[in-house]
Amino acid sequence: MEEIYFFSEALAFALPQEEKVKAWLNDILQANEQPLFLLNYIFCTDDYLLQINQDYLGHEDYTDIITFDQSEPEGPIEGDIFISVDRVREKRSHLANPF
Repeated sequence: MEEIYFFSEALAFALPQEEKVKAWLNDILQANEQPLFLLNYIFCTDDYLLQINQDYLGHEDYTDIITFDQSEPEGPIEGDIFISVDRVREKRSHLANPF
């Protein structure tokens, strides 16, 4: 099983061009000779990610991304990547040329 999944929690969000993103991520893994078992990308709100930050890391501040590496030593990549859509949108709005 070599899979990349995209989920949303606490908001309605769909990743544009999901299959292209998966292909791009797989290309990066292959170019770096990194085997993959499972990657979950979870898009969420600021508050959802803040709760994870408090519960699992003991931090009391907002952040844009938190990762949990579930990989075994010397094993293929396996993990969860939580991304705050609120933080990404805020940072994007501050860019000189937002895309």
